[in-house]
Amino acid sequence: MRAVGYTRVSTAAQATEDRVSLTEQQTDIQAYSDSKGYELVSWYSDVGSGASKRRKEFQRMLKGAREYEFDVIIAWKSDRLARGIHPYAALSEALEGTNIAIEGVKDVLDAKIMPIMAAIGKLELDNIRERARMGLRGRAHQGKAPSLIKFGYSKDAEGFPIINEVEAAVIR
Repeated sequence: MRAVGYTRVSTAAQATEDRVSLTEQQTDIQAYSDSKGYELVSWYSDVGSGASKRRKEFQRMLKGAREYEFDVIIAWKSDRLARGIHPYAALSEALEGTNIAIEGVKDVLDAKIMPIMAAIGKLELDNIRERARMGLRGRAHQGKAPSLIKFGYSKDAEGFPIINEVEAAVIR
């Protein structure tokens, strides 16, 4: 079977981390493919939100599916492919009428439950965003700078923003 590997992380920083970096995902996908006796014919890797279907490599993979370039898509987990109904719908539409399978290394990818998993992934993403906003609001109510502060500012010992005169001179 001709297989392709699909990897994705949300941020450029994650692309270099060891937790679920692209390299770690690829290593697991390669081992999975080898254990199944598949031939990995291509890789698709994106850095960006799984809630978007506008990922460049994701779109290239969908095009390859429509052109029958492979028989199976292997993803590390379902949320690497889609974290929402819209990207899942694009994937489902591209695979409709083909015999292309989707398999996961860390979870079972069943076409019957993939829409549910995509919806749960979107809910999880929304919850992460809400918790991050809540943390930012809490810091703002305390008069503290967000954890990532803008160029021209630093934090004092208590976490309050102060002007960084060296950087402020560049801005001025």
